Amino acid sequence: MEWCDVPRTKEDYMAGYQRLLAPARTEAITDYLNESQKNILPGAIIVAADPDYVSVVHSNNETFIEVNDDNRDNEVKLQELFGAFTTRLSLDELRSANVKTLSDNSEEPNDDKSEYPTSYIAALAQELNQALQDWSTLESGRKKAIEEFIEGVSKPGLIIDGQHRVIGAKNVSAHNVVFPVVVIPGLTHEEQVFQFYVLNSKAKPLKPTELRRIISTSLTNEEIDSLYQRFRVTGVDAEEARWTYEMNTSPKSVFRDLIDFGFSKKGTIIPENVADQLIRAFVKMPKNRYSALLNTIERRWNVGSERLAIFFDFWRAVSEVYADLWDGAVKAAKQGKQRQLFMKVSLLVLQRFLLDRFVTALPYRSKTAPPPFKNAKATKQMVKSTLKNLPPTFFSREWKQKQMDTSEGRELLYEEMGKVWENAGRNMGNMRLFKG
Repeated sequence: MEWCDVPRTKEDYMAGYQRLLAPARTEAITDYLNESQKNILPGAIIVAADPDYVSVVHSNNETFIEVNDDNRDNEVKLQELFGAFTTRLSLDELRSANVKTLSDNSEEPNDDKSEYPTSYIAALAQELNQALQDWSTLESGRKKAIEEFIEGVSKPGLIIDGQHRVIGAKNVSAHNVVFPVVVIPGLTHEEQVFQFYVLNSKAKPLKPTELRRIISTSLTNEEIDSLYQRFRVTGVDAEEARWTYEMNTSPKSVFRDLIDFGFSKKGTIIPENVADQLIRAFVKMPKNRYSALLNTIERRWNVGSERLAIFFDFWRAVSEVYADLWDGAVKAAKQGKQRQLFMKVSLLVLQRFLLDRFVTALPYRSKTAPPPFKNAKATKQMVKSTLKNLPPTFFSREWKQKQMDTSEGRELLYEEMGKVWENAGRNMGNMRLFKG
């Protein structure tokens, strides 16, 4: 640990690709190794090494790995981290982060407030650019996050696999602990991420939330594209892995800052796996069920980015029609409380119900009316007209039925939603959902 560290993802700086440290695992390893000096862990520790500081030396018929001291100060490390990020970014990502390049001849600043850094690494590069110009403008929390990240990634070695074994062994004081170590010099960042994924998916598999977070926050868009085919071979769709990140960061998303990526951060109330189910159910809606809806916008629907835009338009329309209800749910989330509207069953069933109603209503729409998903305005009009019969009190009034997140519970909610809609919101108190 003197010359190695762990590029671990953290709540306030998720650019690291290593999974979160599980103290229980390291403690169990420490206890096991303390039991007897004969207890060993034969699995190799995998280390990615910086060839500028780690080299192989031959001397007197013996071979050594030599690790040189790192004498760089924090300012130099900050400059190098900015350089490491920006050299990985595509020109489009650099422009989105307002980072100038020699090949960019545009003199006009990016004043379009609708634009934002198109990847997590681009957002970090934008922040580092600001830090290099005036470190004092950053909040103390961001300064600490950057310093801790730099301290971790600037060491000569980065542990790709074996962080729990190393830290568990570090806490053993009664005797030495020896590990086999594989040192791989010169791995690019994207190659480190790929090897980490392969190693860990074959041993203790990564949770889907961890996988999506790692891909979307530790790789640039260009790196994701370059690894696309290799990820596909391992059973991962890198493009889909970015969806929940977009939900949580895009200014166009009403779910911004509400998605919990496993850190249980205050204010994040919708688990990432729920967000993934919600967006996946929309952008991959079965064509045989919704063909009448999708055929009207086939050209737009065939573009991945447009599907995301439609999803964002759809839920923004819901949030605007249910403005008071939505704002109340967001405020409650900031206090660590979950309202019924943001429950998994509510989000999934409401989305399905609206899409089904869209299909049902299509034959009765005016021939001059635009398709529901032609643009944001058409989407909002369709959502508004459909929700007219489903008042917000359906979600604000307490449901007496419990354990709704089951197949039976979801069908019950869908049926009750349909009854309320057919009755234009009347006589809700007599319904099974509210009577228990």
